[in-house]
Amino acid sequence: MRLRNTVMALFLVFTLNACGGLSVTTDFDPGTDFSTFQTWNLMELPDNPDLDQITEGRLNSSIERTMGSKGMTMARGEPDVWLGWQLIFDEEISYNTVNSYYGGGWGYGGWYGPGYGGMGMGTSRTYESRVTVGTLIIDIFDSETKALVWRGVGEGKVHEVSDPNERQRRIDQTIDKIMESFPPSTN
Repeated sequence: MRLRNTVMALFLVFTLNACGGLSVTTDFDPGTDFSTFQTWNLMELPDNPDLDQITEGRLNSSIERTMGSKGMTMARGEPDVWLGWQLIFDEEISYNTVNSYYGGGWGYGGWYGPGYGGMGMGTSRTYESRVTVGTLIIDIFDSETKALVWRGVGEGKVHEVSDPNERQRRIDQTIDKIMESFPPSTN
């Protein structure tokens, strides 16, 4: 399973929210004054055996672009907030059963005596579907208090994309959608 996830991480990225495939939830500490945060930096992330370096670099550059678009500067020293992320791949299995029923003939089925409605035959077949789901979690911590102050989670089906530019575009759209509500509105 781990080998399969590693191989998939090389070739797959999230579906775009434009395709309706990205579900996003966010949460934040309402007692936090987000207006005081001006600088940020990435936390040192543990090695993820399910993720290749190219995809990791794309994610980091996309996060840096998004944070910059929100007026936050990447700090080389101690920032106001630390940002950490993790990407998890999981496989969902579903089963669909299809029934086909033939028969009954003409008439009203047993209303006028046995056999009047004819005989029927039915078959059922169950199909298994496997779908890979990716979950990207982005956490932002207050560097002074070390408290988690904001979390964004995006979850979507993963599809094969062979073009590197398309991969980057999809990652950018995923990050933008997850971080759309950062910093949160205090109203």
